[in-house]
Amino acid sequence: PSFSVTGLTADTTYYFTVLAYDLAGNVSLQGNILEVQTTASAPIPYTSANANLSTVDWQAKDLFVSQQVGIATTPHEDYKLTIAGKVIAEGVKVALQGSWPDYVFLKEYRLPSLEEVESHILNKGHLIDLPSARNIKLKGIDLGEMDALLLKKIEELTLYILQQEKKIIELQKINGDLKILADRIIELERKMEE
Repeated sequence: PSFSVTGLTADTTYYFTVLAYDLAGNVSLQGNILEVQTTASAPIPYTSANANLSTVDWQAKDLFVSQQVGIATTPHEDYKLTIAGKVIAEGVKVALQGSWPDYVFLKEYRLPSLEEVESHILNKGHLIDLPSARNIKLKGIDLGEMDALLLKKIEELTLYILQQEKKIIELQKINGDLKILADRIIELERKMEE
């Protein structure tokens, strides 16, 4: 059988036990005690007033913070979360506000020539459109933007590979034709010597 209890307070611990009565009014021994914790009805705002209260167990709650947060550092005014140290997570989702670089595959996209890429690398020490190591050291990187830039480079590399594959096929055909001509020349020279 099941039993419903109503009117409980959110974020409160309750203890239940079962007693049984027979028709004569005899009471059974007390059953096991069941501990039930009701969930919080809404996130509790984290404020300086309640941050260190022993009555609030922040480990057991959803945390809602409307201001900037600094962990082991002073919060940065331009960011909601600033952490001095490493972060580990099972996943990070970045919601980009800009475009995803599939535009690289559009016909009107101008793919830089390999000569342009080489010249840029020799002159600036990094790929076109990517920040320099110095710039990253000074300003950091935006993961969403960097993922988009890296995907753009992967897509450009794919286009370069496809171009190279076409050139290889063309050169293989030319090489085959030249081999046929070379064999014919050798055959003609052999006949002339006879």
